[in-house]
Amino acid sequence: KFRVIDLSKEISTNKKGSATEQNKDKKKEIVFHYRPIESLIPDKKQIFNKDEVDPYDIKCGLFKNKNIISIFAHLADYPYLLSKLFVENTIDSIGIYKIRLFYQNIWTDIFVDKFIPCFPCYFPLYTYSPTSLWPCLLEKALAKIFRGYDNLKYVSYYELYEILTGLPIINFKRIYKHIDQNN
Repeated sequence: KFRVIDLSKEISTNKKGSATEQNKDKKKEIVFHYRPIESLIPDKKQIFNKDEVDPYDIKCGLFKNKNIISIFAHLADYPYLLSKLFVENTIDSIGIYKIRLFYQNIWTDIFVDKFIPCFPCYFPLYTYSPTSLWPCLLEKALAKIFRGYDNLKYVSYYELYEILTGLPIINFKRIYKHIDQNN
């Protein structure tokens, strides 16, 4: 049985397998399970297929993060970039995946396991794709370096772009505002 929750409220997760909505009067809990990633899309042999990657396939789960969705959609337009992030593109029998991210100005290998937080009906709580496994694993690697899925909402689009591509981001809008103020 699931409860309807108000997504405008602050929601946090804990390690015991439940998400809690912070409310002034009472707390509501949502039970979730860690499911193996291969159970989300049965008969999948690869994490992603360059010919099947589609930006419109990326969906957000219960905890919507617009920065993650938009940067993942951008990456899906360039499957070559995805192939650089995933060291191995096959489903690992042991369940350990190595993902290469540009973290703290160096390319770092992040190891994640195969278990994804899901509702009891196998629906992922976070970003997913009905045709590919890469969004779940990539978001899990990002959550690992930022110490939790909840902390991803504080990461800017520019920082995510730099971590996933290794390219520096410059916000020219701020530079122009600074120049206009001095003249």
